[in-house]
Amino acid sequence: MPKSSSAYDKEDRVLKALRSLPGSTGTIADIHRMAADGTVVETFYRPIRRLLEKKLIHKVGFDYRRNADLYGPIEVQSAAGQLSLFDVEVDREQVASEKFADSLNFGEDIVGQNAAYTARSFLYEENRRSVLTKVFELWRKEDPRELILRYIDWLVEQFRQVSERYNVAFAGADKDKLRRNADRIANDILEFANRGLGIHYSPLRAETPLRGIYTVTYDRDAVRLHLEHMVFGEHMIDEIQLTPQQMDEAKNDMVVVGTDSSMHIGEINMGLSSYAEDEHMPLTVNNGAAFWNYGKHIVLSAADKNPRDMLPWDAKQMEGPPNEYTKYMIVGPEVLENEGEDKYVRIAVSASEIVQRHMDEQSIKHPSRRIPDIVFHDGRIYPMEHKLNNYLASGEYGNTVRSAIRHFYNILVQITGRKRKSPLYTGVVKSTELKIFSRLLDWYIRYGTTESRPDGHRLGEGWPETPPFPDTSAMTYLLSLGGYKPETGVFFTTCQIQRNFSTLAGYYQYYSKDGKPITDWEGYFQEMRRRYAEIQMPGDPLPPILEYDMAPFVELCDRAGVLMFFINHTQNSTDAPRLPRYEIFCDMSEPDGMDPVRVRRQVERVLQGLMLSGVQADKDHNLAASIAASGKQDAIMIPNVLYEAHETAKVVGKDFEAQFRAAVFSRIIQTLKAQPSQLDIIPASRHTQRVFGLLESPRSPRVPEIPTSVDRDVSDEDVPK
Repeated sequence: MPKSSSAYDKEDRVLKALRSLPGSTGTIADIHRMAADGTVVETFYRPIRRLLEKKLIHKVGFDYRRNADLYGPIEVQSAAGQLSLFDVEVDREQVASEKFADSLNFGEDIVGQNAAYTARSFLYEENRRSVLTKVFELWRKEDPRELILRYIDWLVEQFRQVSERYNVAFAGADKDKLRRNADRIANDILEFANRGLGIHYSPLRAETPLRGIYTVTYDRDAVRLHLEHMVFGEHMIDEIQLTPQQMDEAKNDMVVVGTDSSMHIGEINMGLSSYAEDEHMPLTVNNGAAFWNYGKHIVLSAADKNPRDMLPWDAKQMEGPPNEYTKYMIVGPEVLENEGEDKYVRIAVSASEIVQRHMDEQSIKHPSRRIPDIVFHDGRIYPMEHKLNNYLASGEYGNTVRSAIRHFYNILVQITGRKRKSPLYTGVVKSTELKIFSRLLDWYIRYGTTESRPDGHRLGEGWPETPPFPDTSAMTYLLSLGGYKPETGVFFTTCQIQRNFSTLAGYYQYYSKDGKPITDWEGYFQEMRRRYAEIQMPGDPLPPILEYDMAPFVELCDRAGVLMFFINHTQNSTDAPRLPRYEIFCDMSEPDGMDPVRVRRQVERVLQGLMLSGVQADKDHNLAASIAASGKQDAIMIPNVLYEAHETAKVVGKDFEAQFRAAVFSRIIQTLKAQPSQLDIIPASRHTQRVFGLLESPRSPRVPEIPTSVDRDVSDEDVPK
């Protein structure tokens, strides 16, 4: 019986053919000769291209203009050069067929084919569960600072070995291969250590110049000291048991609130002229909502009895001059005309963020409600636009970014400037691109431990060589093995990693005047302003850094940080709904702000908040990429107050959008009817009928597409909501 010609079967045969050749290297001609089934005519160009895209093989000296070269050498990528478990879509049958089921014969009839598929999926799941169960046990004993340092040691050593060979290699295919490997490892160091952990270039930097030798700077003691100050928790995974007093306080005496914003993108084009058919006038409507949850012993005021706050709730609120808040609820077509499509999208995202910050500010200092213990903020804590060049940009885009930064700074002032109890400002990040925990997990399984599985095999043996998911999916797989019994007050959490605003803004690569990492942020920016002032010529326009108020940005660089970590609140299953990443906002300037004991209390406070709020499966925020990467994971578990805030914002936002669009067209009609026409146009009555006919049956909107990341220059940042 001929072999199956399915896509994955062909890819499997290509890999086996290459591995059977000397040096695991061959040509397309070799592949066609060795992999083809003699009973049918087959070609392998598409499977080869898919394997190239997956980085499971690569073409030596690859030239896309010669991609069909039958005699260009192709080699199987080494295990160290392949991506790992968590990066791209995993096909269970493909992984398991090669690793486990090649020697199993289920028969070639229909029953056998289905049995083979089911068995491969089962074997894949069992292997993954067995490995992760062992890692879960080991990480409950591993010191996070030492584990991270070991991983950095390994990365640096890998880079040194490859770089030494690259620096002495002659030009050709071997040197090109070494360059690619060195560049990949250097990027791992940059993404994990510099951008992720905020380690400055001065103690750790892998340099890969276009010309010249590759080098690495590594001051291990300085990196260790950095980790001591930035990583908290006794172990990689800690079991936290709340006391009976904490559990009682959570259920009876705490107040938590969740905030969310909703973005509704539509079109406001009336389509009254044929020449306007290709024009589109996007209308983005932003609104926010908050949902409150009170402990059983809280005496509710009149305002407390309605758990929902909304902004806005009526289109009449938009009448009159715009203020600091209402102007960001609507992003109209004039912004697209003035700023262009890319800036329009970024403005719309930042405007939605500003509306939600307003809900945060209102919740923190609500005039008629009790001060909350925790504010759960839907999304990450930091602003989406956070670089200095974003802050100093001109036009409506720059104004919006500065407003977003200013509102975030206002929250910092409100929380840290209180004499009374301050709420814990906590972000709930549902989808991330940052890979810190997942990189550690994948490396640990492959190289970081000598431990064996229960069957006696090495822990990483048979581990799928398919790429790494984001942290959310990786930690869902791992932490769900601890089970979830909130009624007992037992939770499993990862260690907490501090990430400063200055790291997000890219200042891990900048130095102060004395050549050291920046510590005096006020002095650093004052010096920058002084240099610009010295070259300022009379009559020239002021440069942005002298024109705009820099205080909010400088203060955030100096003071703002978040503690990133994961909490398990899903049942024991490797197909559990995904976990979000939690971020606790912290003021680094406080004397005991980064004290380990205080950090532990803050984590316990979040756990208390989850006990009061409960969690809910949210499917609205399920991004396609995360679904593909996580198999059966089709929902994410979030605090119930956030789920209710989201549902409120969604429903109210849709109604508000309809009201606003109707108000716009009503204003157009009233104005046209009141003005004596000087043009030969449709009579007013027919004109009115046509407008309302368009409202009832709108054209399919053509609107700007929201990208997965609003900052294309940064690959490690979180995906916006």
